[in-house]
Amino acid sequence: MAVDYAVSRNVADRLKAGRVKNAFTNRLNAAEADLNRIIMDMYHHPMTYDPSYNAKVDKLRREKIKIKTKKL
Repeated sequence: MAVDYAVSRNVADRLKAGRVKNAFTNRLNAAEADLNRIIMDMYHHPMTYDPSYNAKVDKLRREKIKIKTKKL
């Protein structure tokens, strides 16, 4: 880093430690907030509607019923 060339080693170490610690803290806080959003989202009912998914489910149900009725 440029700090290594601009100041003495002990000062550079302290500056880098402060920056790294701050960056780590910021990333940790962002990750915790994201995790909390995910957890809160898991409590809600999914609000997606996909017609092709519904069509596939209906088709599979009809096939399952057809197989069961053939066995009778």
